[in-house]
Amino acid sequence: MENIQHSSLLQVVLNTQQLAIKLSAIYSSFYRKHGINAGQKSLMDVLADNGPLTVPQLATHKQVSRQHIQSIVNHLKDKYLVELVENPAHKRSVIIQLSKQAEQQLKQIKVVEDRLHTVIADRFLQEDLELTARTLRGLTMVLATTEFQNFLDGS
Repeated sequence: MENIQHSSLLQVVLNTQQLAIKLSAIYSSFYRKHGINAGQKSLMDVLADNGPLTVPQLATHKQVSRQHIQSIVNHLKDKYLVELVENPAHKRSVIIQLSKQAEQQLKQIKVVEDRLHTVIADRFLQEDLELTARTLRGLTMVLATTEFQNFLDGS
């Protein structure tokens, strides 16, 4: 039984890697057509979902360095997709918010993404997609456990 589970898990991992590469290429190409890259889109999504945030707050949310966030913010600012607003709570840390142009762009992107997702989803049974989602969530949770992290640290 253990060998079958091991083989099945290996197939899940390999297929997930291949899927991640393919999806990354598809979305990167798509976002490029809108003048942004995947990192910029991801940051815009965080601002759309959470409202205006500071660079340190964005860095914490994305679990990356403040310098990395600042670089993305600078590019988005150059494209008029974010605005820097004075922060009354902290004079040196401005608040980053989406511009109206960015909000419109995200709406346009979402329409096309929704169509893409529909085209893909229509090729599968709902139950299969739900089982896949549950399985991937479970794998993600296992990889986030202290026990698994301790295993990695000890290997």
